[in-house]
Amino acid sequence: MNILVTGGSGFIGSNLVELLLNKTKVEKVINVDCLTYASSKTNDREFHDNPKYFFERIDIRETRAIIDVINRFRVDNVFHLAAESHVDNSINNPFPFVQSNCVGTMSVLEASRVTGIKKFINVSTDEVYGALGEEGKFSENSPIDPSSPYSSTKASADLIVASYVKTHSFPAITTRCSNNYGPKQHVEKFIPKVINNIYYDEKIPVYGDGKNIRDWIYVGDHCRALWKIFTSGETGEVYNIGANTEKTNLQIIQQICRLMKVKSKDHIDFVTDRLGHDYRYAIDNSKLRNLGWESMYNFSQGIKKTVNWYIDKF
Repeated sequence: MNILVTGGSGFIGSNLVELLLNKTKVEKVINVDCLTYASSKTNDREFHDNPKYFFERIDIRETRAIIDVINRFRVDNVFHLAAESHVDNSINNPFPFVQSNCVGTMSVLEASRVTGIKKFINVSTDEVYGALGEEGKFSENSPIDPSSPYSSTKASADLIVASYVKTHSFPAITTRCSNNYGPKQHVEKFIPKVINNIYYDEKIPVYGDGKNIRDWIYVGDHCRALWKIFTSGETGEVYNIGANTEKTNLQIIQQICRLMKVKSKDHIDFVTDRLGHDYRYAIDNSKLRNLGWESMYNFSQGIKKTVNWYIDKF
């Protein structure tokens, strides 16, 4: 099979490309990325000499260009990951999020529809569900209730995909994953920023009281889940992806400080809370586990690998 990955030079995308290139069933992996600030050619440099790997610098809103790539490489399956994803940036300027996440998704969908793609994996986020209180978990049947411009554009993209399934019997599956961490994540994100600021002896800005809770998953486990859903999931369905690892922001900082042998109190700087800051996310991943998937890394293992990767990079 020949697989197109949108956003394959980004954090999750480049880790997914690496997994796909190691699958014997995959003949070609075509990475379509316009290389915004959040993606990097260094993320895919280890693939450059792989005869199965191809890179096309294209804005996903350019539908005709996407159609050309699909036809030229005889693409039969698509993993759609390209997106603007930083919540703070979406609050400051939401317009690029509408363009990338809504218009871009429509473009890739339409290109995939007219060319007869066999399967389309729409990679989304648990943030489309909004926030939880102290109890409960998000299931695939939880109502969509996004809090930020970022999550609202991802929710919009999910609904566009669902409309193609209903209207065109389009072979799409949507996945909604919890917070990712691991190698190649942009330093603007929480865990890389913590590691970076400790390394350079800078303060770590912590929103509010630092007790907001997220469900964390190592990026390699997310990518394996995407492959499992691609090979075993049912068209038209939604699958939540999570590792049942709930941590407060303060717990994350404290664990990283221990690994880097510094005192957390010397680095934490509490700042005004973010607008619309969701209190807690948690994922019910039983539907995914019923396909035979289990996470390989617990948080202690994953965060150690992550910290070591960034320290080696500095």
